Amino acid sequence: MYFNDISGHVEQKRLIRQMVNSGSTPHAQIFHGPSGIGKLIIARAFASYLLCQDKKEDDSCGVCAACIKSHKLIHPDIHFTFPTIGVNVLPSQMMTQWRSLLHENAFATYHDWLKSIGGENKQGNINKEACNQMVKILGLKSFESKQKVWIIWGGEYLGKEGNRLLKLIEEPPDETFIIILLDDIERILGTIRSRCQSLKLNYLSDGDVGYNLQKWSGADQEKINAAAIMSDGSVAAGLNILSESNSPFNALWLDWIKKVITDEAYEISLISDEIAKLNKEQQKYFVQYAIFFMREVFVLKTIPGHKSKLDNIQGAAAGRLAEFWKIEAIEEIIHHLNDLQLGIVRNGNIKILLFDTYLHIRAVSKKLKVAEVKN
Repeated sequence: MYFNDISGHVEQKRLIRQMVNSGSTPHAQIFHGPSGIGKLIIARAFASYLLCQDKKEDDSCGVCAACIKSHKLIHPDIHFTFPTIGVNVLPSQMMTQWRSLLHENAFATYHDWLKSIGGENKQGNINKEACNQMVKILGLKSFESKQKVWIIWGGEYLGKEGNRLLKLIEEPPDETFIIILLDDIERILGTIRSRCQSLKLNYLSDGDVGYNLQKWSGADQEKINAAAIMSDGSVAAGLNILSESNSPFNALWLDWIKKVITDEAYEISLISDEIAKLNKEQQKYFVQYAIFFMREVFVLKTIPGHKSKLDNIQGAAAGRLAEFWKIEAIEEIIHHLNDLQLGIVRNGNIKILLFDTYLHIRAVSKKLKVAEVKN
């Protein structure tokens, strides 16, 4: 994996190259930031660059033996630890599945990983056996390169077992580099956090998401542009939106919001049943689309002549709703949709969450409408 395999994170990539080339790379680092933005790609690119036998100023050479092996995820001096499911299961026992997933989707998320190993509805964790194995292997000499790299993906799932790594992180063997990847830096032990240098990666721009989607998907440009806008800066979200392109997120949302406005409780319950049949990731994309749609309604309301980013049918509906609601109503509805999204992330009951959102939006619509909605 190379730095040019991902568009964006320009400053972070520059800092990493600078540290490697100046010989000042910290032995323990945390790369943290939102899910799906390419933290693992950056970590893999760092490992490749560090071990490259003929590195260039801005990237690995891509042709030396070390680069070829690291790209194939088979370099003996680049190790991975990640959450597993089951008792005493080690990451080393699941490397075939791990390689397969990353070759298929370099932006894979925790959910993608669990789904790929049949654990979609289970809790993964990095167990004590995995931590002990890491301590043991890093105590050995490197196999081919001068340096060794160990990437811990999903550092949030270390829990208290991370205490087993404290001494290793504080005093690693010479030429050993540990990178911990996580979405939320507050979810790792403070004793680990204090022993590592942190590098924050942020959401990507729509342009960078679009470029990455073009590189990593076979979708047409129109779908890529729409997915990039809806993805909220996450390439993984964009890829999932593209892979679910036949799922009726937009139609479901339009049907649901129309029934909410006309206060058809029974019809709303039927649509909510359909939404409940979606898996959790699809439910999140449904709400993500709803928020994107309502933001477009807000822009249409506040900027005369704005050209909507929605398709013709959805754009026309958004235009009608912009005429129907006051600005305050649109802002409140977006707020309630954000609450709905948070409820899904926290594993709330989707039907209850949707019913609560319906009640709030119904109240807002009655209080802050400016006209009757047109069909």
